[in-house]
Amino acid sequence: MLYYLLKNPASYAKLQSEIDDFDREGKFSNPISYAEANKMPYLQAVMKEAMRMHPAVGISMPRYVPSGGAEIDGRWYPAGTVVGVNAWVIHRNKEVFGEDADAFRPERWLESESKAKEMARNMYQVSSQQPILNSYYIAADKILSPSSELAVMSALGRIFLCWR
Repeated sequence: MLYYLLKNPASYAKLQSEIDDFDREGKFSNPISYAEANKMPYLQAVMKEAMRMHPAVGISMPRYVPSGGAEIDGRWYPAGTVVGVNAWVIHRNKEVFGEDADAFRPERWLESESKAKEMARNMYQVSSQQPILNSYYIAADKILSPSSELAVMSALGRIFLCWR
């Protein structure tokens, strides 16, 4: 996330402005809590966009075709078949993430609630769920489990305090 913010000064400035506004309005504790950080729309968008651009999963995580089998991209797979795709490929899908899918642009997560939900469904990140085929893109339906989100938010809170 820090890499993309440093490479994109406009995004960095926008996030810093959101942090300053929340701080000025007394909306932060020390350290920043998970609940407080969840109320920061641009921070949430930056985190999602950074995870989209640089997924933590570098290899295909196996998923199992459910009972009854499934057709994926015109090809039939019987139940129990192990399938997988690369997150780096999924996260650059222009049909889902837009023509600028190769660019770091956190604003895409704030433009439309329905589009943000579609993009979230196509994120291929760490999940606490059992690996099963659950969408066309064979992706988990959660970006992070609550406990891993809390760890990320705790670390970010400490980082933001150091920036001041």
